[in-house]
Amino acid sequence: MDESAARPLALITGASSGLGRAYAVQLAAAGWDLIPVARREERLEALAAEIRATSPVRVEPLVADLTDPAGLAAAEARIAQGVGLVVNSAGFAGYMPFATLPPEVADDLVAIHVRAVTRLTRAAVAVMLPRRDGAIINVASLLAFSESVSMGRFARATYAGCKAYIVTFTQLVAQEVAAQGIRVQVCCPGAVATEFHDVAGMARPVAAMSADDVVAASLHALEVAETVCVPALEDAGVVERYHDAQRQMLAQGNLPALAARYRPPAPG
Repeated sequence: MDESAARPLALITGASSGLGRAYAVQLAAAGWDLIPVARREERLEALAAEIRATSPVRVEPLVADLTDPAGLAAAEARIAQGVGLVVNSAGFAGYMPFATLPPEVADDLVAIHVRAVTRLTRAAVAVMLPRRDGAIINVASLLAFSESVSMGRFARATYAGCKAYIVTFTQLVAQEVAAQGIRVQVCCPGAVATEFHDVAGMARPVAAMSADDVVAASLHALEVAETVCVPALEDAGVVERYHDAQRQMLAQGNLPALAARYRPPAPG
């Protein structure tokens, strides 16, 4: 009997470095066969060789640029063949003031964080629903919740906006498919000690969590069905209070009458 037939299979985007690589290493250690996806073939092959040297799991690298429609379609097609877990971890910073953000960089930010996450989540749900089993992890960021915080010289409106999309999208998909046995999580780390900031030409944050710790938290959260995972958040009640504020805004703002401050003044 082929031993790999009994092992679960995970597809991980952005697997050539950072969080994606950490997901691949930890899932392999837990007995998952892997389909690591990234643009850099040499990095993927090095990762595959490292894992094969210490683990019996099967590693099937998939070289694909998810900002390219052909690369995205290749990842979708591989998911359609059957996977037990999809981790959408690919991403890049593109930090700069919005007024100077080149249009092509804006397009790539949306392509990788919005289009690719949406399409690969859709592909995963389609293949998981018939068997009523499977899981999806979408990696966002604490910056998804930064709309009320001044970023100053660390302007990143498009990046943070894309990550906010991932948070809302993931939570609503999770609601839709929970009854069908599919677990869906959004992981929202703060600063992480990876080459992410190096690529962006920024100094690495002094207080940054290790990629290994972020992934360990995410995988544990998946096991206990925690939809929103914030790895460093000690008081999990903060998430529920945030959701409660959202529910209040929806309830109090969805009324037919104008709020008093928007009404025209009464005549003389």
